[in-house]
Amino acid sequence: MRPSRFAVLTLLLLVSAACASSPGARTAGRRDTRVLSTEEIRGAAASNMYDVIRSHRPEWLIKRGQTSINMEGDIVVYVDNVALGGPESLRSIDVQSVQSARFLNASEAQMRYGVGHMHGAIVVVTRTS
Repeated sequence: MRPSRFAVLTLLLLVSAACASSPGARTAGRRDTRVLSTEEIRGAAASNMYDVIRSHRPEWLIKRGQTSINMEGDIVVYVDNVALGGPESLRSIDVQSVQSARFLNASEAQMRYGVGHMHGAIVVVTRTS
C-alpha cells in the first residue's frame, strides 16, 4: 500500500510541475510598449522617426503628467543621450540610422537626465553609438 501512495504522490508532483509556467513564458508573447525595436522601425513605411512613432506608439507624443493641463514644457527627445529638442525634432532623424527608441516616463527621465522632464523623454539610439 505504501509504494502506491508514493507513486501517486510522485505522479501528482510531476504533473503539477509540468503544468506550472515560468515567469518568462507569460511575458514572451507581449510586446513592450515602451520600446521600439529595430525590426519595428525598419518595417514601418516612414522616412523619419516622428512618423514611425506616430504610427506605432502615438501615446509617446501625448503630454501627460501634473502640468499637462497647462501644457507647460514638452516631451524631450534624446539621440545617443544628447538632448535634441521636442517631439518635432524627431522629423530630422532618418529611420535607417536608428537602432532602437525608448519612452521614459517623467520620473524615469528626471532620474536619468535631471529636472525639466515633466512629460517624459524619448531616447533614440543610433547604430553608430
